[in-house]
Amino acid sequence: YGRTKLRVLVKMSILLLRGKLREVYINKRLVRVIKEKRPFFFFPLHVDIEATLLLGAPFHTSQLEIIKSIVKSLPVGYQLYVKEHPVMRIRGWHSIQFYRELMNIPNIILLHPSLSPDNIMKECSGVLSITSTAGLEAVFHQKPSIIFADAPFSRLSSIHRVRDIEELPEIIR
Repeated sequence: YGRTKLRVLVKMSILLLRGKLREVYINKRLVRVIKEKRPFFFFPLHVDIEATLLLGAPFHTSQLEIIKSIVKSLPVGYQLYVKEHPVMRIRGWHSIQFYRELMNIPNIILLHPSLSPDNIMKECSGVLSITSTAGLEAVFHQKPSIIFADAPFSRLSSIHRVRDIEELPEIIR
């Protein structure tokens, strides 16, 4: 099928180098300490190309578009803290272009993957996720949670399911 040891070695070397360059970018540009005191909502990124997105939320696979919709729906004065998933290190991180697009969206602060989600949840006004268990973790911190697809825990009273993206501003309020 055209695979040779040399081609595999070259391809793997390129992937490792690309991942290392992305990690350097992340370490330089993503926020490691939350200093601002403005109210915020928390959105943890999912691992790309995983079953919870592809099977659990097939209409919400573009996290960038979901984040743009969330930011447009936020009340005045609120920010959205977006945190990269630490497991993305294994996958070579998102592209640098992806991070640049996120950072260019107003009212978004991009958090370093090393930050503890528990510490973020203690300070946030609520958690938004596509189908992540962060929505369930928010319950333990007594924070409201908004999810975009059905999950095993979506029937809990403090978890709100978005059925239509146009309802999002009202659900957030």
